Amino acid sequence: PAGVRALLLVVGGTLGGLASLDLWLFFVFSCLTLVAGRSLLPASSVAARRAYTLAAALGGAALTATLVILESPRLALGGEAPFDLAGTAPHGVSGTAETAIFVLAGVAALMRLGAPPFHSWLPLALRDGPTAMAVVVVAGTSLGLSLVERIPTLLAPDASGALVEGVVHA
Repeated sequence: PAGVRALLLVVGGTLGGLASLDLWLFFVFSCLTLVAGRSLLPASSVAARRAYTLAAALGGAALTATLVILESPRLALGGEAPFDLAGTAPHGVSGTAETAIFVLAGVAALMRLGAPPFHSWLPLALRDGPTAMAVVVVAGTSLGLSLVERIPTLLAPDASGALVEGVVHA
């Protein structure tokens, strides 16, 4: 059935995203889980499908912007694709780009996590979707936390350190 195929795509996309060291592959696998997750929502649940699609599109746009900011200077200097996270981490990025990367990656992760204030899709999807929708939530949580761990801490250490310091002292 279609639901089983969608569920397998969500699980496969999650495993692929967690295993990839290339951020563009991470992006592709992340999008795969989002598209497969949307197909689990019943067609009759227009509000849930609309909210889920909006959250997926906004989170995908934030992740795309993050990757473009990261890729552009590297490719301009003759770097090669694919975007290997381990090869970029030692070189770092500039301060302004670092802040933008941190904010955009954070927004993308929060959209995936369904965390406030980006959680409007979550109650609708869980209410109207099948039980398998919980797998989509777990997949989003796994990929969102992976995104938070990968991009900001490796490529934007100053911005992430400032946030941690601000939280600790608050």
